[in-house]
Amino acid sequence: DLVARNRATALAHQSQVVTGSVCTTLEIKNTLYANSRGRINHAIPVAAPLDLPPADLPIDPYVLGFWLGDGASRYGRVTIGDAYLSDARDALSGAGYPTTKIPCERYGYTVKGLQTRLRGLGLLKNKHIPEPYLFGSIEQRQALLCGLMDTDGYAAKDGQCEFYNTSEIIIQGASRLLHTLGIKHAIRTKKPPKGTAHGLSYRIKFVAPFPVFRLPAKAIRQNLNLRETQKWRYIVDVREVDSEPVKCIAVDSPDHLYLAGAECVPTHNSDVLIGLAGTQHWRSIIFR
Repeated sequence: DLVARNRATALAHQSQVVTGSVCTTLEIKNTLYANSRGRINHAIPVAAPLDLPPADLPIDPYVLGFWLGDGASRYGRVTIGDAYLSDARDALSGAGYPTTKIPCERYGYTVKGLQTRLRGLGLLKNKHIPEPYLFGSIEQRQALLCGLMDTDGYAAKDGQCEFYNTSEIIIQGASRLLHTLGIKHAIRTKKPPKGTAHGLSYRIKFVAPFPVFRLPAKAIRQNLNLRETQKWRYIVDVREVDSEPVKCIAVDSPDHLYLAGAECVPTHNSDVLIGLAGTQHWRSIIFR
């Protein structure tokens, strides 16, 4: 039956040894699809998390992420709903930032010592993820992500994670953060309902192989198992463009590998391709 046939097909694919190779852009273009049904033939592994030393950060990264998600832009205050009240206050206190209830607000809490440090980082009325927080240790960046997800994130019924925000600046910062943690993801925009004054909203969907929540009610739903497709970036198109002068470079490391762009796409100019640059182009500049 159909189920048995699909299972046999999957096992057959798993038995095939996948090997990497060096290809020119033209070779990729000519072999873009593996079969007539349009199965993609080429992929690049998603980069592992950037392994960086701990950074000297003036605000605990979890607390900063929590404030970026549910904090008052002008003050060192956060909003905490009844469903997460005890766990959220415990998480903030455990990071060294106890909270005090604001008498005139139902869900408002002042975070002790936070406002002065936010002002020092230029974040009051200017919410964004500061650059040093994107290049701390893996543990620091994971803590920042937990703060964002405990406020503006959730796990769906299938365990997939989603981060929601109306600020494009925060969404782009969260996307960069996920890239540094080796997490493949997509950003989607949602238009507001007609007749409302709301602007665009943004959503990031992803699956992470490590916990991205500290609040138990959210953490219990998270799926930590990556599908095979979530470990690769697939080459879906190759387009010819006008020729431009280029500079071939090789990074000073054993495999000459480097990460390109904010998306941290693994790439390199191999010795083979550098040789082609020197022999098959009329003019080349090669840096070693």
